[in-house]
Amino acid sequence: MDNATRTPELMQCAALIVGLGALLAACSPTDRESEQLVKPVREPIEVTAAPEVLEPGRAPSLTWTGCDISRKAYITAAVAAYKEQTGVEIAVTGGGATRGIRATVGGTSDIGGACRHSLPDDHAEEEGAMLTVVGWDALVFFTHADNPVESITAEQARGILMGRILNWSEVGGPDETIVPVFRQQTVSGKLSGVGYMTRLMLFGRPDADYSSEAIFFVSSGPVEEFVAATPFSIAVTGVSSATKRDVRILALDGVEATPSNIASGVYPLFRPLYLVTDGEPTGLAKDFVEWMVGEQGQATMRAQGAVNLKAGEKLFEMYAHWPDDSVLRNR
Repeated sequence: MDNATRTPELMQCAALIVGLGALLAACSPTDRESEQLVKPVREPIEVTAAPEVLEPGRAPSLTWTGCDISRKAYITAAVAAYKEQTGVEIAVTGGGATRGIRATVGGTSDIGGACRHSLPDDHAEEEGAMLTVVGWDALVFFTHADNPVESITAEQARGILMGRILNWSEVGGPDETIVPVFRQQTVSGKLSGVGYMTRLMLFGRPDADYSSEAIFFVSSGPVEEFVAATPFSIAVTGVSSATKRDVRILALDGVEATPSNIASGVYPLFRPLYLVTDGEPTGLAKDFVEWMVGEQGQATMRAQGAVNLKAGEKLFEMYAHWPDDSVLRNR
């Protein structure tokens, strides 16, 4: 075959080779793409949430949870004064000493209020609670305002609680049936600030059972309200709360529960009032605790009729029921 005959065939082969090269080039990765294909996959990056930043104009705030006696005795007035002086708002919730301690340790409240000490050896939910004494209260027996009885003895008080004394005539009153009113005798009821401390101080046994014939309520507020409305009833509560009700507070062994008698230890059933924090207080919680034990907080407590730290300084040595020092900040 001559060259003239072969030329068209050669041209066709050349065109075919060029087209095949272009096709392969189109299907092959570029240098940049090749780098991406062999590039190792990175480990995921852990993202940490940024700390909360207060919105402009939003006031700093705290939460307080605790016993209703502390709430009535000083907290309601204290948080109002503290907000006026510092601008810090404190939301107040009642529910009892046990709730105050455990909510604080559990992280659902910044500060707790309690009228009994924590019990970490028996209740893991209270481990880590740190207590700061801010003042003093006293347990009192009280009855309807129209009841003519003015005083009972400690032994008579125990008899009423246990159901051995059933009529007011047995304690110098009229021939009327005694209507005892208490917190429930459940585990939580016996752990309440009033329930636990009354059993501890009068019987030496925090698990003592009261008369099953009593009327029981879940918290101190309804107990106080019932006694205020029911002739010849009787109950136990904190004096700081009872003084704000229209009831008759009974003297014990002839001693009235006046601030001076409580502060001197002459009235026997005195007990500390605590602020509770989860460990050593920090930040805003520490600021409030320190304010509460300082001059302004103590003045507020005194104005509410409670016994403050200065007035009750002798009680620190007289009180017989302190918990372990490891849970106390200022004994």
